[in-house]
Amino acid sequence: MPTMSLWMRGTSTLVAAYVILYLFDWSLFSWHPLCMTLGYAVLMGEAVRIAIDFRSTEGQERVKRITRHMLVNLGTLALITVGFASIYKNKASIRLGKDHYKSYHAKLGLFVFIMTVFVVAGGLLSFKKLGLINIFPEKHHGLVKTLHRLGGGTTFFLSLVVMELGCMTGAVKKHGVFVQSMLQISIAAIFVMMLVFSAKGSGTGNPSGSYSQVNNSRNTREEDHYEISMEKLPVSSSSFESSR
Repeated sequence: MPTMSLWMRGTSTLVAAYVILYLFDWSLFSWHPLCMTLGYAVLMGEAVRIAIDFRSTEGQERVKRITRHMLVNLGTLALITVGFASIYKNKASIRLGKDHYKSYHAKLGLFVFIMTVFVVAGGLLSFKKLGLINIFPEKHHGLVKTLHRLGGGTTFFLSLVVMELGCMTGAVKKHGVFVQSMLQISIAAIFVMMLVFSAKGSGTGNPSGSYSQVNNSRNTREEDHYEISMEKLPVSSSSFESSR
């Protein structure tokens, strides 16, 4: 679904642009909305789209997309860690010992941050080359990958809810109704478009190919076919994907 992908990328870029123009002023606090927006709306959204797409690809193209998915997710984790650290340090310096995580935005945001750490860790766990997945019996390896996929999708959608809650705080409201409304509408649009994109699968029009639906038999057949096809590729690519 190239058209839908372009719309989502464009809308994510619009949200990031509004945050940069209106919320970012180089203060410690402003790094929080900037890094969280770039991390979730831009990078994690891209990682989810890549994950949906590469399920219908094989060979060298699949290797490239899985590699890109991994790198984008690591970039997401790096950005949101900076965003989390900036807001925590900012509140620690101005609240003088008062409790953190009092608002719904803060509480759900903390939960999503923790989920993101587990999702990225689950992605690394899925790489057989690292050997970590061998902690589990081989019959459960498919389940580990499925949990990673479902966890990633759930985390992304919850991150958009957290962003919507953030738009209701004073940090955004002070810039006026227009800025607040544009951010809220754009974030909601990303949410809806990603739902449609995931329901369509990779543009097949078959809801059973969705990112959020578990279809273990289909996944197993695809992985078995892919492992056979990868034997014909150069060693550098084959060795990487065999760890998937």
